[in-house]
This record gives sequence, C-alpha cells and structure tokens, in this order.
Amino acid sequence: ISKAFQRLTKLQTIYFAKSPFTYENIAADWEDADSEYAKQYADEELSWSNLTKLTDLELYNCPNLTQIPEFIYDLPELQLLNIACNKGISGDQLTADWQRLADDEDTGQKIQILYMGYNNLERFPESASLQEMVKLGILEWVHNNVKQLLAFGTNVKLTDIKLSYNQIEKIPENFCAFSGKVEYLGFNHY
Repeated sequence: ISKAFQRLTKLQTIYFAKSPFTYENIAADWEDADSEYAKQYADEELSWSNLTKLTDLELYNCPNLTQIPEFIYDLPELQLLNIACNKGISGDQLTADWQRLADDEDTGQKIQILYMGYNNLERFPESASLQEMVKLGILEWVHNNVKQLLAFGTNVKLTDIKLSYNQIEKIPENFCAFSGKVEYLGFNHY
C-alpha cells in the first residue's frame, strides 16, 4: 500500500484483511518513488496522525504480522480496533502491544471496541494499563489461551464481553464495572 494512502484525511474506516503486508510496511513508502504523483507530493507532510476522521480500523487475518503496526499508535481518534486472527503475533508480543495501546494517551483512552479473538493471547497487560481504557465498552477475545484475567477496575464499564474458548481459571472481583445495559457476557467453554 502506497504512502499516498496517508493523503486520505477524510477516511473514517479502514478494513485490511487477508493481506500479505508486515507491520513495518503499511503505507510507509511510495509505491513508485519516481512517479510524477510521488514527486508532486514528496514535500507534503504525510502522516497517519493527519487522519483525524479515522475511527474504525480492522487489521484482520494478516498472516505476516508479527506485531501491531506502528501507525495504529498515531491515529488520534481511533475508537474501534479489530486485530483478530493474526496468528503470526506471539502471545507475549500481543500482550506488549495491548499494554502499549492502553498506555498511549492518544489511542488507549479513546478505544471503545476491541476485538482480539482467534489469536495467541495468553495473558493480559497489567491492571494499571487496563484501567486507562476508560471508554472501552465492547471487548472480545474468544479462542485464545488466556488463563488469568486481570482487572480493568470500576472505571471501565463494559457492555459486551466475549471471552469464550479460553482457559480462564479465575475472574477477579473488580474485573470491571458493568454498565446498566450489559448486552452480552460470555465465558463459555473455559
């Protein structure tokens, strides 16, 4: 994907699925740096942070990803993130990426919906990081290998939680504060 993609500043939703790219090459370079188009915009300040309308990103089933791409942390208004079915990302790396996302004040505190199902997730980030995700309402990480849940705390009010097909041994008392409108709570097959 060409770096010209970063010129789409009014874009609201991106779906990348079943793509062969790696975490470091998504719109990082010009497709053809010698083209007239590339030369025309070579001096333009292109950055993912200019995509201020982008709220929904799906980076789904990309087998060559070994970590969450850097550009995600530059998206200033990201609210929905689907990083499901990325089996090339190790469990430890996915935990580290989730922690970085949660700790990032420009992204983590704005995420409302997080899909992480069908990955290699084995453990959560530290509770202090999870507690930063104050707008999180929908969380789905089915078909992973999670054994221990860590607490989001009472400031995170989840409405939809799907944790089925994990190896959950214990749910902490202060796992989260449920909103008055819990729509789904699933811990099946653990």
